[in-house]
Amino acid sequence: EVRENLPKELDFRVEAENAARCRNILDAGGFSRTVVVPEALAELTTSRVLTMHFEEGRSLAATGEEMAAEGVEPHDVVRR
Repeated sequence: EVRENLPKELDFRVEAENAARCRNILDAGGFSRTVVVPEALAELTTSRVLTMHFEEGRSLAATGEEMAAEGVEPHDVVRR
């Protein structure tokens, strides 16, 4: 299984496709205004380099304390 999946995990073109798929799923779920997945630039992305648009924002990995310090209610994030 590792032999089959490792090359896919190391290929950033696959990661770009996964990001686009994730963006489409979030858009379909009504999250396009609240969760942004940066767009990959296909012409600048290779198996070893992933080039994406920069998006200003906050990480979804932020702790509840970090969110609260910025005026974001963690429970609202979870509910959304």
